Amino acid sequence: MRKVAAVNKAKLFIKGVLGEIFRRVIFRESFFRDTYIVLMYHRVRDKIASEFDDPALSVSLKSFEMHIKEIGKAFEIVSLSRVLRRPETQRGMCAITFDDGWIDTYEVAFPILKRENLPATVFIPTALVGKNDAFWFDSLGNLAHAAASRERNQLFVEHFRRLVPDWRGDELVGENLNNLIPLLKKLPADILVDEIRRGFDAIGIEHKERRSIINWDNIEEMGANNISFGSHGMRHYILPTLETDLKKEEIFGSLEMLRKISRADNALFSYPNGDWDDESLRHVIEAGYEGAVTTQLGFNNKETNPFLMNRVGFHEAIGNTPSLFWFGIFQAYLAGRKK
Repeated sequence: MRKVAAVNKAKLFIKGVLGEIFRRVIFRESFFRDTYIVLMYHRVRDKIASEFDDPALSVSLKSFEMHIKEIGKAFEIVSLSRVLRRPETQRGMCAITFDDGWIDTYEVAFPILKRENLPATVFIPTALVGKNDAFWFDSLGNLAHAAASRERNQLFVEHFRRLVPDWRGDELVGENLNNLIPLLKKLPADILVDEIRRGFDAIGIEHKERRSIINWDNIEEMGANNISFGSHGMRHYILPTLETDLKKEEIFGSLEMLRKISRADNALFSYPNGDWDDESLRHVIEAGYEGAVTTQLGFNNKETNPFLMNRVGFHEAIGNTPSLFWFGIFQAYLAGRKK
C-alpha cells in the first residue's frame, strides 16, 4: 500500500509540473483561438460523508472557486448555448456544466456563480427532481455505510455477489464498492433502484429516504439568475442498456417536461454516464435538441459534432491546485488535437 501511495504521489507531482509549464506558456502564446471548452462537474462540497461516497463525483468549494478564477484568465466564460454556436473568438470560450442536479449544486455552487454573475448549465433527470434517494448509486453508498457501521459487511457482500457474480469483492471497503458500481451499470437500467431497495431488506437495514436532488423551486430561483437547465434523461438511465421505447421516453419525455419550465435551457442534452449509441444520437436529434454533451475528454472546435461535444471533468483529487487544474486542461488540449 505504501508503494502504491508513493507512486500516486509521484504521478501527481509530475502532473503538477506539466500543468505549471502549460499554465505559464499560455500567457506567451495563444492556444485557444476558436477553441471551446466545457467544464464538467457533478458535486461541489467540502465534506465527504463516508468512504463509500464516490470521490470522483466531488470537488471542494475552495477548488471550484479556484477553477473559476484560473479559467477566466484564458477563456471567456459563457453559456453552453453560446459555445454550441461556436462563434469566432480570439480568446477561447468556456462553459460550466453540472450533471445530475445534486442539491449541493443549489446550496454550494449556485451562490458562487450568482456572486460572480456567471452562467452555467445544470443537466437534470426530470422525473427525479425533488425526489428522495433518486440515484441508485447514492442509495448503494448509503447502504454500504449503514452495513459497515452495523457490522453487517458480509451480508452486503453476499447479497451483491448473488446479484453480480463477476464482482470479486471479498470485504466491504470503498475500493471494492467502486469496483462494484461499473458491474451494476451493466444490468438493465430500469431495475437498479428496486435491486438496491431489495438490498436494504436483505441486509435487514431500514431504508431512510432523503432528498439529494434539487426541486422545482430551486430550479425556478436558479433560472432567474443566469442558470440554464438541460436534460439528463428522465431517470438517469444509461441509454444503450434500454429497449427502443424506453430510450425514446427518456429522451423525448425529458424534453417535454423541460419545455414546461420558464427560463429553461430546454434544448440541450447530457448523455447519462456519458454513454450513447447510434440510436440514442438519432433520437436526440429527432427530439429537437440543439446539441448534446458527452464525458469524452477534449476541446471543441468548429468541426466538432454539436451532439457529441467533449468536456473536461474535474474532481478534488485531480484539480485541487492550479497546476493540477491546468494539467487537466492540458490533457484536454492534447486529446482535442487528436480528433
